[in-house]
Amino acid sequence: MSTSNDVELCSPVELSLVANSFGTASYFIWSSSPDFTDTLNAFLIDSVLNITPSGPTTYYVLAGNPGCYKIDSIIVDFIGSSVVLEGNTELCLGENTVLIATNSNPNISFNYTWQPTSIIVGPLTLDSVQINPPNSQYVYLSASSSNGCIVNDSIFVNISFIDPSLVLANASPNITTVGSTVTLYGSPSGLDSYLWSPANGLSDPTMQQTNAVVNQNTIYTLTVTDGACTRSDTTEVKIYEVICEDPYVFIPNAFSPNGDNENDVLYVRGIWIEKMIFRIFDRWGELVFESTDVANGWDGTFRGKKLEPDVYDFYLDVTCIGGLKSITKGNVTLMK
Repeated sequence: MSTSNDVELCSPVELSLVANSFGTASYFIWSSSPDFTDTLNAFLIDSVLNITPSGPTTYYVLAGNPGCYKIDSIIVDFIGSSVVLEGNTELCLGENTVLIATNSNPNISFNYTWQPTSIIVGPLTLDSVQINPPNSQYVYLSASSSNGCIVNDSIFVNISFIDPSLVLANASPNITTVGSTVTLYGSPSGLDSYLWSPANGLSDPTMQQTNAVVNQNTIYTLTVTDGACTRSDTTEVKIYEVICEDPYVFIPNAFSPNGDNENDVLYVRGIWIEKMIFRIFDRWGELVFESTDVANGWDGTFRGKKLEPDVYDFYLDVTCIGGLKSITKGNVTLMK
């Protein structure tokens, strides 16, 4: 048995597909399935199938007689289905992209024409073009085949814009101790996606605001996108060492509560103090002042009366950030 040759079409036209058994077959079955699950011809004695394909199709024919049968096929291809236009079509304003025309039929060669030429910015090769569109628009391709067919295709390139000056990554606090938790917050709001990296120690790296457990100096990068445009910013969190003793925790060795608004109150000094017990004793060991608040200092009085200039003993028990503790004993001079 022989059949018509494979066919290449520019557009749908009616075809007559012929199976020739040279007089040996008594019936013919045409089908679009290799398993012959459908029958395309109404009269099985007819070896000719008249059909108008709407797209690339393989047609199968079974020719048989009471003693045997044979199967053959005819491929109907469309030139237009051979060209596929691809590329990154989601861009930020100002970005370039490369569009590629892929030819899936090695038996056909094409010449390509790209439009509009005003957006072409890079080298134009046989099957690709580099473009920089100023706005969202279609890019058009005209492909002329070696057999005279012309294939037209297009692809839509979406251009978006996120002002990079508005993309900000923030950390609060940005200076902390080892193992502390800081809050990371990104702006602007309302974008499709937020992503923080590195993700280690983050409660959720995909949230606009997330918590981070910090164990070392870390630069966090926030990447945001609106689905087309992507921008990023960074913020650094630094780790400092807590020292819970002099000179980071100290008491002045003298003060003068004379009402001149200079050194009138004796305060415990220290930026990392979380808890404290501060006590002042006179030379006879009597407790004349006690405080558990760094904002509450001694003004040189006892039971509402100003004490005489003298040397007083103090006791200081502090707990600093991170649980560090220290106890200090010494003396301070009350001056006029």
